[in-house]
Amino acid sequence: MGSFVFFLRVSTQKQSIESQYDEMLRFAQTYYNINESDVIRIEYKESGRTLSEEERAGITDFKKLYESGTEITACFVSELSRIARKANITHNFTEYLHERGIQLICKNPHFELLDANKVKTATASLTL
Repeated sequence: MGSFVFFLRVSTQKQSIESQYDEMLRFAQTYYNINESDVIRIEYKESGRTLSEEERAGITDFKKLYESGTEITACFVSELSRIARKANITHNFTEYLHERGIQLICKNPHFELLDANKVKTATASLTL
């Protein structure tokens, strides 16, 4: 089993990376029995609305991590807007994960991108 990436993004001073991390860790430990030592944090304070996909440091760093040979089992997000607020960017990133067999686990609304056979779930197909 590989690592679990927590994709954390805030866009305002009122939001807290640490509270988002704590929330995701409790969720991952409760429902997926994840150990904190298996978690890799990708975290940024950046706009989810104004940046292009290429300008999104979080997405770029995730891809660099994977392409460096790090085995990634799943990427956790608290909600889809943590990836991006533009549908095409979120779609492109989830397709990137799907093509590589990396699970996406979204807390709110709770769904998983892939089933046990690495096929998109019906919920993911409708949501994304």
